[in-house]
Amino acid sequence: MGGFNHIFVKLGFALCSLFLISCSHTIEFPTSRFAVPFVAPDSLKGNVNANISDPASITVATNLDGNPPTHGPVSVNTDNVDDLSDLISADAFSVGIELTILGPVEIFYDSKMAGLRWQVLGHGGGPGTWVASIQGGATSFEETTNQSDYSASSKVKSTQKGLSIGRQGEKVLAYVSYLEEDHSVETNISNSNGAFGPYEDSGKHKIYSIGMSTYSSHFLIGLEYSYANIEWETDVSDVHESLGLRLGFAW
Repeated sequence: MGGFNHIFVKLGFALCSLFLISCSHTIEFPTSRFAVPFVAPDSLKGNVNANISDPASITVATNLDGNPPTHGPVSVNTDNVDDLSDLISADAFSVGIELTILGPVEIFYDSKMAGLRWQVLGHGGGPGTWVASIQGGATSFEETTNQSDYSASSKVKSTQKGLSIGRQGEKVLAYVSYLEEDHSVETNISNSNGAFGPYEDSGKHKIYSIGMSTYSSHFLIGLEYSYANIEWETDVSDVHESLGLRLGFAW
């Protein structure tokens, strides 16, 4: 009888967890950004690529059908890459492009983030060259959660700045990078009890990465490990680790 009660209690906890998850509003932020210190040497050179990684999940509201819904404190999903199923999660897939526009400056777009990268050291150098770049970007998008009896919508604005340094080998570039991203979120929730919000949240992600990437024409492959310090508001802080894979074509 005791064993049956134990199983019943565990099942109850599992069902409660599932209910809470299904009634939450979560926004995913990539932490594998592939901020390489390399810009293609000639104008209109670049690459197109596809990235897969494990993003940080930031939950800004729960109990979405409540009166009122529960806003905050923000919670951070710190699940890391444990197996291949985490790495190939459809939620972590994005398509990007990098294109040199003038000298050592390129435009880039990836995971909704658009910006400029400027190679300040070693542009146009060959194997054995030390390279470095600085970059900045911004994005604005909307994230929604919809069910038959409630809905939540967040307007997300983010800015990014950072630097990267590395060394070119014969065909592979090894690098380390640091990025700071500032995020602001404004959330509105509607359910059978009425409209609630806007609720405001803000956070900073400090991302430290180490990676390797090919840098010549034709096939492109990159692998990156990232460690992010995540701080939201005044009392929410955590870390998130991710492993990113990038495949593409360079010209």
